[in-house]
Amino acid sequence: MPVRDAAGQSAQGFFSEYTLNTLLEAGFSTQNTLDITYLLSKLNVTVTTDNLGVVVPEVLAKYGSGKAVGISGKFITKEG
Repeated sequence: MPVRDAAGQSAQGFFSEYTLNTLLEAGFSTQNTLDITYLLSKLNVTVTTDNLGVVVPEVLAKYGSGKAVGISGKFITKEG
């Protein structure tokens, strides 16, 4: 796969497997909780129960329509 396509757009980027693995390893080794809601708010995106209900329909049944949803994640070190 060529890194740069001369016939492509003027601004191009490329992430290698090393870059992504390093990013994930850094997140795993810190053991911090990742606040995805905060990151999405920087992009002016608000996740609601309607959006999440497309993937997990039970959310709409339990919490109702149109409510804001907070999303966070954490890497685990042990099996569930």
